[in-house]
Amino acid sequence: MKRLNILLAFLLAFTFVSVNAQVEDSKSTSTDKEKTVETPSCSHSCTAAKAELPKMVVKSNEKLVVLKADIHCDNCKGKAEKGMAYVKGVKDVKADVASRSVSIVYDPKKTNEETLLEEFKKLDLGGEIMKQGCGNNCGNSCSHHK
Repeated sequence: MKRLNILLAFLLAFTFVSVNAQVEDSKSTSTDKEKTVETPSCSHSCTAAKAELPKMVVKSNEKLVVLKADIHCDNCKGKAEKGMAYVKGVKDVKADVASRSVSIVYDPKKTNEETLLEEFKKLDLGGEIMKQGCGNNCGNSCSHHK
């Protein structure tokens, strides 16, 4: 009976701690305004297969650039993410094999799109800035890019 009481007390304490942690996580807020940015897909059929870009959280003092890249496997994805993660001003990097793109959130006070593109090209994975508004790897040939 004593073991049962100890076990019951342990379970109650564990439940209280885990519920308390969830409440604290839901209360935490950032000092900067954050928004989730999703680049919408083209409304028509592009030459490349349609694929959605990863959603990125961009704070009010940050910018997002999407690079068209020659990534075709998880190794290339890892090379792109790790290679760009330590570039000055980069806050977040997500590569996507399906869309063959790399989304980079950066601090515009520390770097710019051209510098990021130069650093990305050093990784030997191609690189070209995609126009915002196109979630496809269409090479900016869509009519809405003109």
